[in-house]
Amino acid sequence: MLIKSVTIRNYLCYYEDNHFEFSDGLTLFIGDNGDGKTTLFDAVKWLLSSAARRPVLDIISAMKRAELALGESDVLSVSMEFEHGGEKSIVKSFRFTRTGPGLDDFSFSNFSYTGHEVRGVERIPVNGEDLINRCYDAFMQRFSMFQGESQLDVLNDKASFKKLIEEFSNLKEYEKFTTFVEDFDSRSFRVLRQEREKDNKTSAEAKRIDGEIKNAEERIGELREEVRLQKANCATYKKKLDGMEKNHGSSQQLKDVNDRIDTLQKKHALLRSKRYELNLNTSLLDRMWILCAFPAVLSEFQQKCSLLSSQERRIENEWVEKKTAERVKKETLDEIAAKVHKGELRWDIPDKQTMEQMIAAQKCWVCGHEAPVGSPEYEYMVARLNEYNKRTAPEKPLEEVESCFKGTYVEDLHTMSLRMDGMETRLIAGKAREIRERVELEVRLDADIKKIEEELEKLRAERSRIVIHSDGETEDSLEKIFNDYMGFSKLYKDADQKLRDAEAALVREKNVLSDLRTQMSALPGTGMVDVYNRVNQCFNKILGAFKGAREENLTQFLQALEEVANIYLGRLNIEDFHGIVRLRRSIDAEGEVVATIELQSEDGSIIHHPSGSQETTMYMSVLFAISELTSKEKKENYPLIFDAPTSTFDKFKTGSFYNVVDSLDKQCIVTTKDFVGSDGDLDDNALEQLTCRVYRIKKTDGFIKGRIDTVKTMVTLIKR
Repeated sequence: MLIKSVTIRNYLCYYEDNHFEFSDGLTLFIGDNGDGKTTLFDAVKWLLSSAARRPVLDIISAMKRAELALGESDVLSVSMEFEHGGEKSIVKSFRFTRTGPGLDDFSFSNFSYTGHEVRGVERIPVNGEDLINRCYDAFMQRFSMFQGESQLDVLNDKASFKKLIEEFSNLKEYEKFTTFVEDFDSRSFRVLRQEREKDNKTSAEAKRIDGEIKNAEERIGELREEVRLQKANCATYKKKLDGMEKNHGSSQQLKDVNDRIDTLQKKHALLRSKRYELNLNTSLLDRMWILCAFPAVLSEFQQKCSLLSSQERRIENEWVEKKTAERVKKETLDEIAAKVHKGELRWDIPDKQTMEQMIAAQKCWVCGHEAPVGSPEYEYMVARLNEYNKRTAPEKPLEEVESCFKGTYVEDLHTMSLRMDGMETRLIAGKAREIRERVELEVRLDADIKKIEEELEKLRAERSRIVIHSDGETEDSLEKIFNDYMGFSKLYKDADQKLRDAEAALVREKNVLSDLRTQMSALPGTGMVDVYNRVNQCFNKILGAFKGAREENLTQFLQALEEVANIYLGRLNIEDFHGIVRLRRSIDAEGEVVATIELQSEDGSIIHHPSGSQETTMYMSVLFAISELTSKEKKENYPLIFDAPTSTFDKFKTGSFYNVVDSLDKQCIVTTKDFVGSDGDLDDNALEQLTCRVYRIKKTDGFIKGRIDTVKTMVTLIKR
């Protein structure tokens, strides 16, 4: 089978028609998280699933739903053109019509699942489900479609492994022959016992052994009934579990997603409570944030007060200097004037003693005139004495010049400004820092809340995707399946333990019976007894040969698969250590054969902790080997489809790995986020080295993060 092209219309983010053409080798779809890679895988899976037989609203493009008016309709469809013994095609589609204004107000019609195949020159319509079951059935899909790296270990699935060995080995035939020979062996021994009892020589011992054999057979019968009963119980519980099995994975995934959503919602609520625990408006007064500007105002006030005080001192000093200069000038002029008399004696002539004697004598000795008390002459002499005393008296300190500022307002303001710079002011100064830290905290909280909301949006989308692909189950029914599955699993485990105990007892009793049969065969005998004894031994050996051949056939099958897997492992790791793939067979608790994939070194030591890329290439090599085996057995190739299988690869291994895959004679389709940088741009240099066809998947610009109806995926072929 070779897929030629796929067309997706109105499936989730694939709005309107989106057409892809595939090469015979590797076709790579590159996109970032959320761009639509997994949706592409899911669309193809929905097309190929025979279980998806009815329209589902949740898979319809939200953008298309939003733009439809009342009464308008459109079509959701996924189609594929492929070759499988000739040209064939298949399409699954349905029509949806808006019936009301609500988000879910839609009706559905014209659901169809049809195919076409070319026979000669005619293009014949066929049933789509029949065509897929004939060309690409669920078994082949299980071994060729893988979502993520966790699904690559297909042998870990016991049911898949059992189906694989039944499909590609002869074990079913061996089982049929083994059952046939076991019946003949039982019949031949029964005849032998009857003949032994007829022999007189050994009849007594034969009867004793036969009695013990009957007891052992009776116990075996009881144990077989117990085994049957417990198998019936196991089958009942297994049937219940199988009924839920197809959606158990979905229910488990839904449980995990819901648990993560619940955890994130609690974290979201906690962050929002922290984010909105303070009202910034009321905090202006309640927390005195309104004073956040006070430090700047105080600083400006202090600067102005200091400047005014400085200016006051300068003006005062200038005033004092001016007044002092004026007084000194006046005194100097007065002194000069005193020393210059208009024909009079100087103030110090006569001296003090002479003046006092002249006043006492009431006569001026200078001019000879009498100067009685009260006369003008007498008063003149007294005035001259007073002037003398004044001039000769000790100098008084200069009187301070009166300040030019009548008040102390500037000084008081300056003192106030200095007193205000205390502890309370420093506490108020912290308000601005408190506001800044709160705003920074809210910015961080907003970023954390936004990140959680984006994660919640992705998880809710993942939850919707899980429900969509759960074959018509609802979220509530999936939750019930999970809880019921746990309950029935416990019942099944208890019944299985009883079954294993009964089977172990049955094995022990069969060993007792085998010993008794050996004793019976060892009794001497002649004639027909000897003949029947040899016949029974012959059937017993044939039975052992068939059982041995069955085991050998299984061993050869695993060895052939292992050999081819190691060839692919070497090709997928040309320039890197890869080890050796070993398929180890074992028996599980239920007695069924299972296989484990191991990576070993050439010296036989197990590599217990291989790197992510080593483990991925190990599993993929087994898948390629199974695919090659399929091609040989069924004479038909099948594509391998991977969704994000290389998340553990480094960028140096990625490019070479894809080129190796492209060189294989196998169609591969891979979706990946490799080659997309952290900025969302492609690594053009790395892409240039690829040899395969490459599509770029990307959300169109302009979408609104909170609205799914604005998101659509654009697909561009960037390398042919």
